[in-house]
Amino acid sequence: MFIPDSSILENIKDIKAPDTALYLCGRNRPGHFDGVLTIVNKLFEITKPTRSFFGKKDFQQLTLINNFVKENNLSTEIISVDTVRELNGLAMSSRNNRLSESDREKASKLYKTLSLIKDNLNNLSKKMIKNYKDELIRQGFDVDYLSICDPITLKDLVDFNSRPILVAIAASISGIRLIDNILID
Repeated sequence: MFIPDSSILENIKDIKAPDTALYLCGRNRPGHFDGVLTIVNKLFEITKPTRSFFGKKDFQQLTLINNFVKENNLSTEIISVDTVRELNGLAMSSRNNRLSESDREKASKLYKTLSLIKDNLNNLSKKMIKNYKDELIRQGFDVDYLSICDPITLKDLVDFNSRPILVAIAASISGIRLIDNILID
């Protein structure tokens, strides 16, 4: 187990995240991914892992780290790990422990919404996305985003017929922020 003290932050090299950090979670969390890449880079410098595992649940973070490793020719292989779900479809997260039982059940609606969008992909429109978002708000969610985007650039798509696409969501219930996504080829 690696348990560093605060000295690892001395002379740390600040990493500026690329433009893909400006979309999805980055829209309302400026600088967040600069910090993620800065710390991950430092940990990679210290531990020199041959492999590092990151979950697809945080698709944006996975994308940024994978691109960072490639662009900087780091010897670490990034392995993406499928999202593990609870029986009701809710993506597993340590944050789920902070949800009440009723909020935990409500939170499963995020994945159900993503699945509905996937099932209705051929009829998808901006109005339909807005309706899904409005329905989540009516059910008590504070929706940060519900995006249909390009899985490489993370920019919102205008043409929903292109493939692959990423359907991504971030929403809070009782102040607990949850994220999820579905990648569709």
